[in-house]
This record gives sequence, structure tokens and C-alpha cells, in this order.
Amino acid sequence: MENIKNVNKILLIILIIEILIGGSGKIFNIPIRIGILGIALILTIINILKYKYKIPKNLLLSISCLWVYSIMWVVIGILKGNNFKYALEDITNFFCIIYIVIILIFTEYKKNNFIKIINILKVCMIILSIITIALFIGSYIGNYIGINVGGELEKFNNATNYGVITGGIYGMKFARVYFINGIFMQVALPFFIYDILNKNRLKDYIFTIIILLGIFSSSTRGYWLGAVVVLFLMILLNKKEKRIKIIKLIFITVIICSPIFTTDFFKIQVLGRITSITNFSTDASNDIRRIQINYMGEEIKENPILGSGFGSNLNKYTEATGLDGRRFEVYYLELVYKTGILGFLILVIILLLSIYRIFKDVILNDSIIEENKEIMIGLVSGSISVLITGITNPYMQGSIGIFIISIMFSGYIILVNDKKIDINKEIIN
Repeated sequence: MENIKNVNKILLIILIIEILIGGSGKIFNIPIRIGILGIALILTIINILKYKYKIPKNLLLSISCLWVYSIMWVVIGILKGNNFKYALEDITNFFCIIYIVIILIFTEYKKNNFIKIINILKVCMIILSIITIALFIGSYIGNYIGINVGGELEKFNNATNYGVITGGIYGMKFARVYFINGIFMQVALPFFIYDILNKNRLKDYIFTIIILLGIFSSSTRGYWLGAVVVLFLMILLNKKEKRIKIIKLIFITVIICSPIFTTDFFKIQVLGRITSITNFSTDASNDIRRIQINYMGEEIKENPILGSGFGSNLNKYTEATGLDGRRFEVYYLELVYKTGILGFLILVIILLLSIYRIFKDVILNDSIIEENKEIMIGLVSGSISVLITGITNPYMQGSIGIFIISIMFSGYIILVNDKKIDINKEIIN
């Protein structure tokens, strides 16, 4: 029995680290993430059969509804003549919701085991933030010593398929450093803020600054917005005392950074990148979104209720741009295009009902200890930030976005049944 549990712990660590810093999950086009998920799923089934673990009925119902939904719109796609292989690719992320079951079984529904996942998240994001900052600053220095960091990053990504987007930015003096796993930086941010609020150690401030600098150095507007959403939700969801502390921390940070805000670099380059969010004429990425919205809008008008089905290919868009007619930046609109208003509403209802239960059973439940509420607020803040920034980005299109949601719901199931243990003694020091 102990041997199997030890294997569970090791595999869980590998699974978590891979999805946090393993890039696209297909390094050198080897499907590493799918392989790990397959092994974990087999071991999960063995554990359930051997130790008679019970999966919550509400969870089974939600997973079943999501999978039935996926299959229904695959069938609709096939009936409309869509490619079956493409249809299966479209629903891969929905089947990744099984991560919830894997996490529950591998943690044995125990809070101290679940907290280890949060600790791994924090450590991995500190590492990724430092790498992002080093590459961002290094790209500027590289201009003076003949090293094109952006070009080298692009070569690295082409060779490995790791999942990096780069290119010249800020007057071509810096390279954009977008790691596909960088989305986890904003997910980890609430837990570093809680470290400051609860422990107030020097290293807690240092780690939080590193995470914020990592988010900034990514030069990714979606990550910037995500961090703002996290801070807003942390203020909104915490009690008055902690709410005031967070506002004070933000205010002090703004005062300290005020000299930077007066520089031409910030006023021209950084603010220019922020305001370009609404620029759909000269901003290249926004222009692509505009074109996608136009073509998908035409298809939605033709199939408003049931959509075009999974596996559909937007041929007119491909002909006009030469880009892939099956993958889009505006993923939620893509879902409306493929599953119609009905399919999209089903997803929204499932998600909203689940989040309502989290607030009702944990965050607003007086019988749940404060420490557990804080973990749940951290998970909710990170997850909602990803959902919101996913409006104009494909963050929920792959396994990473679904994994973030899975972590939130796994934490909910574990914490809703725990009312006694003080986690301050268990969170990483």
C-alpha cells in the first residue's frame, strides 16, 4: 500500500512540475504531457478500485455533463461534414477536467498534500519569473554586445516547440518574453500576497516583487490585466483588515515606483503598449482578432443556435489571411461559432453554478476556518483572472487553462470538508 502511495506522490509532483514549466507539453513534438496524464489516469483507476475512493456525485455529474456536451457537438460537427480528427482535437481540453479526479486521488483528499501543490506552484513561478526577467533585461544588454536574444529565443522555440512567443518591443530595444506557462504567475500571485499579509517577512516582499517583475517582463498585456484582476479580487473578497493592508501595499508600491512612471520609457513605450489594447487598426495582434471576429460573426449568423460543430474549419478566414482556420485568439467566440449560443450557455451555466457553490460553501461559509478561506480566495482570484483575460486570448483552449480550473475545484472539494487544521503551519516557509 505504501509503495503505491509513494508512486502517487512522485507522479503527482512530476505531473504538476511538467504542466507548470513544461512549455507546450510537446517538447521536440513528443507528447510528454499526454503521456504523463495517461499514466496518472491509469494509476488513478487502480487507486479507486483498490482503496475504494469515492468521487463526489456532484463532480461526477459535472464531468459527465461536460463530456456529453463535447460528444454532442462532435456528432453535430460530423453531421455537418467536419473532419473527425479535428473535432477530437477541439474537445481535448474538455477531457482534461479529469485532472480534478487525479488530484483528489493522489492527494488522498488531504489538505496538507494539496498545499504541496501550491508550494510547487510558488517555487516554479519564482524560477520562471527570474528566467523571464533575465531574458527581458538581457535582450536590452544584447543590443550592445551583438546578441539577439529574441532571435535566439525564436530559434529555441522552433527547435523544441517549447511554447515561447517573442519579437522586438519597446522601440525594438527589448524582446518580448512570453512563456505559455507564464499564465501561472498571476495564479501564484495571491499566495505571495497572503505570505506578506500573514507572515510579513522580507523574503515574502522579495518573492512578490519577483513575480510582479516577471509578469511585467513578459510584455504580455493579458498577463498584466490578469495581475490587475487578481489584485482587485483580493481586495474585494478579503475581510476589511486585510483589504486595507492590500490597498496600502499597492499604494506604497505606486509611490516607490513613481519615478519610473515619469520616464519617457514608461510614458511612451509602456503606456503605449497598454493603450494599444483598444487599437484595432495598427496593432497587429488586435487586427488579427478583428478579422477573426468578422469571419466568425458571419458563420454565427448562419448557425446561431447549434453552431458549426466541433472540427469546423473557417475556410474563408484561411483564404483571406493564410492562417489556420481552426484556432483563434478569441476563444469564447470560437466556442459560440462551433457550439452556438446553446452550447456556450451550457458551459457558462455549468461554470457559474460551480463557482456559486465555492462561494456558498467556503468563501462565505462562517463554519470554514479563515485560513482555508484564504486558500480558496487565492485559487478563485487566480482562476477568474485567467477566465477574464481569456476573453481576448486562447488561454482556455488547451490543457493549461483547464488545469487551472481543475486546481480550483480540487481545492474546493478538499477544503469544504476541512474546518480544523491551521494551514499557516503547513504553507511553505
